[in-house]
Amino acid sequence: MAATQQQIDRMLADSRPLLDALGATAVGYFRDSFQRQSFGADRWLPRYPSQPADQVVNIAGILSDANAGRGFPGRRFENRPALIDRGGLRDSLAWQVNPGAQEVEAGSNLPYADIQNEGGLSGQPVTAGAKTRIARLIRQRPHLGPQLSPLLSEDVHLTDVVGRRFVGMNAELERLLAAAVVEAVEDL
Repeated sequence: MAATQQQIDRMLADSRPLLDALGATAVGYFRDSFQRQSFGADRWLPRYPSQPADQVVNIAGILSDANAGRGFPGRRFENRPALIDRGGLRDSLAWQVNPGAQEVEAGSNLPYADIQNEGGLSGQPVTAGAKTRIARLIRQRPHLGPQLSPLLSEDVHLTDVVGRRFVGMNAELERLLAAAVVEAVEDL
């Protein structure tokens, strides 16, 4: 059944339900990127492609744990999918409706989200405590020395982060958003 002009005018006067539907569609698509390991047709590069699959070391994760005084969970040494550690980045994705401006914004407010999405140079401090914990880890697992020992002489560890887009617009998301608008109009 086609919507009447009056129904369309009512929807435009209160755009929040439509904007919420668009935000939910976008965030669902963004979250699915983590499972698919791609953003639409753009496949994500694997984590640590230069490391042998059976000897993967998540250097940034180990440094984060060492700086925080935490132990090193087994996932730091597993060949895992990109951008999936505990799910914090994926779970941070949300939308916010600004009905006055007739817009919805979707994304993450985590400080590291942009660099993971776009790529670029990232710096992590290497504290004295972190150096002590990493040196102990190398003594316990000497095979990690070649990958971790450079941290012992750094005050800041720089990583050239490979961008793995999970937020943005592409043709597939445009089609999903258009379908959500059509569905909203048909439901009037």
